[in-house]
Formats: sequence, structure tokens, C-alpha cells
Amino acid sequence: MKWESLLALVADEAVFSSALLLSGAESVYQVRLQLSRWTTAGRLLQLRR
Repeated sequence: MKWESLLALVADEAVFSSALLLSGAESVYQVRLQLSRWTTAGRLLQLRR
């Protein structure tokens, strides 16, 4: 998943659940890895574990 794809998907939401992304066609592993990378880079804030 690319950053632009995420922004297009959740553009109207200030807070979203990772379950929204995990229901797509991409593998669960790849989505979780990318979310982790964006969190580490400071693009996303993880509110709850």
C-alpha cells in the first residue's frame, strides 16, 4: 500500500482502525509492516495497541 492510497481511503477520517485496511486485497503482513513503517517515520500516530 502506498501513502497516497491510504490518504485517498481515509481522507475524511481523522482516526481510523487498521481493520479497515486489513479487509482489502493486500496481505495482512504487508499492511501491518507498512503501518509500522509509517508510524516509525512519524506519518501516523498509533493511539491504541
